[in-house]
Amino acid sequence: MHPFEKAGLGVAPFRCVGVYKNAYQACPGAPIQPGGSCDFCGTGIMYEYKILSSDGKGFKVGCDCVMRTGGEGAVAGMRTERLKMERDVRRARRDAKYAERRATHEQGRIAALEGRRAAFVAAEPALAAALEALPDNGNEFLVKMRDAVRHWGSLTEGQLKAAKSCVARDASREAEKANSVHVGTVGKRLPEAEYSIVRHTERIDDRYWPARTSHWFLLKQGDNVFVYRGSSNLGAEGETVRAVFGVKDHTEYQGTRQTVLQRPTFRKEPEPKADDVKRAAPYGAGRDLSMTGEC
Repeated sequence: MHPFEKAGLGVAPFRCVGVYKNAYQACPGAPIQPGGSCDFCGTGIMYEYKILSSDGKGFKVGCDCVMRTGGEGAVAGMRTERLKMERDVRRARRDAKYAERRATHEQGRIAALEGRRAAFVAAEPALAAALEALPDNGNEFLVKMRDAVRHWGSLTEGQLKAAKSCVARDASREAEKANSVHVGTVGKRLPEAEYSIVRHTERIDDRYWPARTSHWFLLKQGDNVFVYRGSSNLGAEGETVRAVFGVKDHTEYQGTRQTVLQRPTFRKEPEPKADDVKRAAPYGAGRDLSMTGEC
């Protein structure tokens, strides 16, 4: 008769249905102690093997009691559950070591990141402040650059140049919003003035014959912004144009007040008269002096 059957724990044969860890710790830092006891000998145990008898009775014992009462062969599934438990213990130890190495690596990475970030802030304080002040729904490119600084601690040379240019452009736009005003009266013409050509876009419509070319110009005069759309080519970007425009409308684009212009006219230099050209010609110009003996 099996010792478990003699102890009244059920009728043989017995089979192991699982193994569980039952640990007890009185407080943080206290030693970990067994949280259960063996139903066969009463000894405190941490790993409880759940045994089921043929008549349906269940109880828990330690591995030592199983070995003393016939070994693993006397309890079906005992070896399988033991190997499964040992595998889980090895896996837990491996995961703990991996987590420790990862934590150490993360601490080093964060320290290096903070060092790079501090160096970036010291080298580019204005840009760093502008990036950190950005809202999450702000300029999409600058938001990406801000996130890059937070993740990597710095920017590449190309990213740094582009970010500075973008910040300067946004600052210029904010200044335009604050300083640009509407000029003139809608329907009236402005006096002749000189305008700087900031941007020029050309569109060719070839759906009809002859093809028609339209131009879009962004002009500036001081802090004021002007827009012209029409068939007249005012010049290339970076040049200046002097003309008389009519005021078509007063609009606002992304917070910047703009004056829409139309019907440009340009001052033409008067053509010299024939008498003026004749008087300005040097003596003998246009005459055949070989026949007069004056040569």
